Amino acid sequence: MIAICFLWFTFISVFGAQVTVYLNDSLLDCRQSPMIVNDRVLVPMRDIMEPLGYEVVWNAQEESIKATNDTTSIQLQIDANYAIVNGNHVVLDAAPTIIHDITMVPLRFLTTYSGAA
Repeated sequence: MIAICFLWFTFISVFGAQVTVYLNDSLLDCRQSPMIVNDRVLVPMRDIMEPLGYEVVWNAQEESIKATNDTTSIQLQIDANYAIVNGNHVVLDAAPTIIHDITMVPLRFLTTYSGAA
């Protein structure tokens, strides 16, 4: 099973931290660097989900993103504090946001609901 192995937190300064994500013991190359916002690790959804075998579709009109594979459907909306996983509402500890045109979502949510954990 594909799993997100671990995060390394390397403190750059007292004002921030660099977050590095590994997937199957390999450094995950992300278009937007993962970051810590309000004590939550946010990661680029597409860069995590596609290597896990999900198809990821962005809906610009609704500002929503959907990731699906054979068994799981995950839908999120920008700035909403919930997700829909296989038809069920799930409360998020941080709302998805767009940073430099990339959808950033809580890592904890993705590892819990993508089947990667």
